[in-house]
Amino acid sequence: MLEKFDTIIFDFDGVILNSMDIKGNGLRRVFSEYPKDKVEKLVAFHHENGGMSRYMKIRYFFEELLGEEITEESVVEYAERFSKQMRTELDNEAYLIEDAVNFIKKHHGNYHLHIASGADEKELQYICNRLKLTPYFKTIEGSPRVKEEIIDGILTSYQYDKKTTLLIGDSTNDYEAAKENRISFAGYNNEALKTYEDFYIESFQPLRIQHQEDPGKSPAGVKESRGEFTLRGITLEDEEAFQELIKILNDADDLGYGVDSRWYRKVLEDGEHIILVGYYLGDLVGVFTGMINTQDSRAMNLNVAIHPKVRRRGFGTKLYKEGIRRARGKNIEKLEAYGKNRIPGGVKFLEKQGFSVGLYSWEMEKQLQNSEQIAGKPQGVEKMVEVTKATPEREKAYQVLSQECFNDLSGAGALEEVLKDPSIGMWFLDTEKGEGEVAGGLAVQLKSNTKTAYFFDIGIRPKYRGKGMGLWMLQEVEQQLAARGYEKVSLLVAGENEKALRLYQKAGFRVKDEEIVFYRTLD
Repeated sequence: MLEKFDTIIFDFDGVILNSMDIKGNGLRRVFSEYPKDKVEKLVAFHHENGGMSRYMKIRYFFEELLGEEITEESVVEYAERFSKQMRTELDNEAYLIEDAVNFIKKHHGNYHLHIASGADEKELQYICNRLKLTPYFKTIEGSPRVKEEIIDGILTSYQYDKKTTLLIGDSTNDYEAAKENRISFAGYNNEALKTYEDFYIESFQPLRIQHQEDPGKSPAGVKESRGEFTLRGITLEDEEAFQELIKILNDADDLGYGVDSRWYRKVLEDGEHIILVGYYLGDLVGVFTGMINTQDSRAMNLNVAIHPKVRRRGFGTKLYKEGIRRARGKNIEKLEAYGKNRIPGGVKFLEKQGFSVGLYSWEMEKQLQNSEQIAGKPQGVEKMVEVTKATPEREKAYQVLSQECFNDLSGAGALEEVLKDPSIGMWFLDTEKGEGEVAGGLAVQLKSNTKTAYFFDIGIRPKYRGKGMGLWMLQEVEQQLAARGYEKVSLLVAGENEKALRLYQKAGFRVKDEEIVFYRTLD
């Protein structure tokens, strides 16, 4: 069975070295001054989550079991204290798992062998060197990087074929790391993994493998347990937790996200887009949104957001990779995402995933309270009309606007497609000739929970420009929105469109953020 693989990545603790009990005792000593019942819960968590880095376990102990904040510096300090103990105690050949080690020594010339572990990397390399294991492996890597990232780095650096790469591990975390990177997984030294997909190695000497009846079946019993990050498609039951996460993100990063309840339910009903949620310790802590372009079903705008308290743990990468896997299933070819220079972590994340900068834009906003009337009604204009349902006349007007203002040649039904989102309305600037002749228009997305309106697709037809219609159109819509209780409007301006920038500044908008539009194609 193993002959079909060229590359094998081994977990370390529980696969090569019997160290779980020793490390559990080490945790007891490091945290001996804390309540014993809490420490025992940490040790149980340690045993349930083989493959998870000690950094995450230390954070779990303080943040979840003790309910205390802990700084990154303190996490590192505790990890180093733990590491000093382990360097001494694990330097013992008696703890080696002979079955696996003999296989490694006998077959290291037949495979590309690597170690990817949740153990501290320097400690791991020290122990492997002391136990004379180093020569058998191309790389030996560990935390603070999470296992998913380590494996991704191995695959990328060595250009290995994922179809012929296998991860052998003894925990759910190992299984998830393999699935995140779309490589095969074999359970070992933990009978609970016999229900997982792929296969289970009962022994290397002689090689005994248990195959699963249904290779396509998801692992049985994998739930949102206390120690695992799990992800799935969003459901109606997630709405309250989803809204709470949005609020936390807005407060932490000043993002201005807003999700209307109507939009939330509409997305669930349609089932066209890709919306994933991630849970950790029973709480919703991450979300992936992949909104498929209504005019081009091969294009998708995506966003990944993680609760500020659990960032830099690989959760965003997990959500992103699952989102991309599903996007491939929908034949998505083009990806678009937004980043902000003031949030460098988000920019670096997109660059790491292979995105390139397409253009810079300005996020502008305006408070509607006490907004002044600065433009009189231009000649030839009748009124601003909000449309929430497409009619043949409005469809035709929308096509004209799209073609003349944005060089968009969308055909019949384009307006109806836009208005499928119940939070979006289209406003038309009707001339005195009636709805059959429009001078301009703009689309507005309403976020009632944040009392914010987002303007987009703002355009005045060429023959009506230079007459003050754009300024008046903005002003009229703003006044109607203010009357409904909306407090703020926001919009994006492409970096090269200085004329539009000046118009919006004249209309009372201010630059809030520099937005970066990223693009990537899917192979």
